[in-house]
Amino acid sequence: MENTSNYGLKRWDPEDRILHTEFNDNWDKIDTALKASADGVAALQTALEKCGNCRITLSSYTGTGTLGEAHPTSLTFAEPPLLVFILGPESGFMARGRAMNAFQVSSNSALATTWSADQKTVSWYTPYDAKYQLNTKDAVYQVLCFYQA
Repeated sequence: MENTSNYGLKRWDPEDRILHTEFNDNWDKIDTALKASADGVAALQTALEKCGNCRITLSSYTGTGTLGEAHPTSLTFAEPPLLVFILGPESGFMARGRAMNAFQVSSNSALATTWSADQKTVSWYTPYDAKYQLNTKDAVYQVLCFYQA
């Protein structure tokens, strides 16, 4: 008689005497393995539910050409976003919602970024150039926004 490599189940050779205790031992091992597998799947499903999902929106705006502290670029959302990406023809921007921080690509200039008290509006500006403020006149900017599910 041999045992299987994964679960140690009994495998009978043609000349072996078959005993009901060996069958019961096999069924107990199978039952234990199936239960462990089912428990693992249930734990993964619970963990996945806790990971949460998000809703994603895609929108756009057209730049006006203004810049600086007196003319910040602003976006208002229906609810507080978790993460906002803006991509324009010459630069891009990412803001993490509820944290008042951001970074910009394609420029060495820093963006001054603020969020409204209700966390639904983000505003930013730079004194250097409208393209760095993501507000080049008539340029179209794509806005990808992630919300809590």
